[in-house]
Parts: sequence; C-alpha cells; structure tokens
Amino acid sequence: MSSSPAIVCLLQQPLILCLSAVFVVSVVVFHVCAIRRNAKSTLISKSIASLLFVLIGTFVLTGANSWLYIFVYLGLVHGCVGDILLACRGVLPQKRSKFIAAGMIAFALGHIYYLVLAFLFLWGAASEIGWPLMLLPFVLSAALSCGNLKLAPILNISYGKFKYGVFIYGTIISLLLFVTIVGCVAAFISTRDVLSLLPIVPISLFTISDFILSMNYFDKNQKTATVKQIIQIHVCYYMAQFLFALGCSCQVFTCG
Repeated sequence: MSSSPAIVCLLQQPLILCLSAVFVVSVVVFHVCAIRRNAKSTLISKSIASLLFVLIGTFVLTGANSWLYIFVYLGLVHGCVGDILLACRGVLPQKRSKFIAAGMIAFALGHIYYLVLAFLFLWGAASEIGWPLMLLPFVLSAALSCGNLKLAPILNISYGKFKYGVFIYGTIISLLLFVTIVGCVAAFISTRDVLSLLPIVPISLFTISDFILSMNYFDKNQKTATVKQIIQIHVCYYMAQFLFALGCSCQVFTCG
C-alpha cells in the first residue's frame, strides 16, 4: 500500500478524474445560475454540485486504509444537505429564516464530524506538543467567537435571532480550525513531512467561505450577495469540500 495521500487518486483512477471534471463543470454552472439570480436553477445546480463531491468521496474514502473515513464522509453528506437547505431559501423566501437555521445546523453537525477526527489526531500528538498546548485551540476559539460578536456592530453586522446560533457555529468551526492547525504542526514537527500540513488547507478554505457568507447574510444594509461574494464564498467552499472528498483532511487516507 502506498503511503501517498488519497489526492493522488486523481491521477491514478480515471473514474475519479472524470467525476472531478464533471464536478468542476457543475460548480461553474452553479455560479452562472447564482449570479443570474435564478432561484430554481440555482437550487438544482447547487444540489448536483454538492451530490458530486459526496459521490467523489464515496469512491475515494471508502477505498482508504482507515475506518476514520466515516467521519469525513458524514461531514460531506451533512455539507450536501446544508447546501440544499440554504439554496431552498431562494425558492421559498417566506421560509428563509427556517432554511438558514436548518442549513446552519446541518453544517454544524458536519463540522463536528470533522472536529472529532481532528481531536483524534491532536490527542495522538499530545506527547509531542505537551498538554499545555492542547488547551491552546480552546482558548483561541473562545477568543475568536467572543470577538466576532463584539465586533459585529463595528462591522455593521446584526445577527438578530441567530446570535446564539452564530456563536455556537462560530465556536465549532474556529475550534476545528485551531485544533487542525495545532495537530498538523505537531505532526510536521514529529515527522518533518510537509504533507502533514495538508489538512489545514480545506479547513482554512471552509473558514474563509463561512466568514464571507456571514458578512453577507447578516449585513444590516446588504440583502443579496454581490457577484464577487458569490464567487469568493463558493469557490472557497467547493474547493474545501473537494479536498475533503479526496481525503486531504487526514494523512492516513491513502490509495495504491
């Protein structure tokens, strides 16, 4: 069995390569629909793009040499569900708040699966980094989440009834980011393998996407996303999910 990360499956397996090409096309089509503000076609194209990254994950992750793929796969599935729910708010605007809340819950659950995986590797690195540094992600996450709420008025952001939901969601994804960074850096120090840092990439893209999305959804003056925001949000998001599907969230996922 090769020790290469599962992303090399792109070059080794024609099926994964073809699915990846179709996925890229579907993401482009989705962007066109979203920019044109066509709610129904946006829902359909977004659903197809999201189902494709789940399908890619099905072929790549189930061939991994670790049972840990289950956490990533469940994260992908919940991300797909969250995508569909958020897209539904455009088709049924009268239920916009309910779809946003449901979408946030779906994504939060997906992040929790990724977080469990990140914690397992951080725990394994405890002997390398020492127990005091194990607490660092929690401190940074709490500071970032609280700072986010404090800075909201300055940034012209109003979370309204989503205030506590945003706080919980923000805590989960910021904790995921910092746990991943600390765990990966510890693994790199131990192994000197640059690929140990690879999981930081999709997590960072996720965080960037969610930050821009939050700035759009809860801006006091802005009701719809600009073309620039649509591209920034979804390019980062779909790149993150694509990398997750290719096993880049975990060094132990390999393919032969």
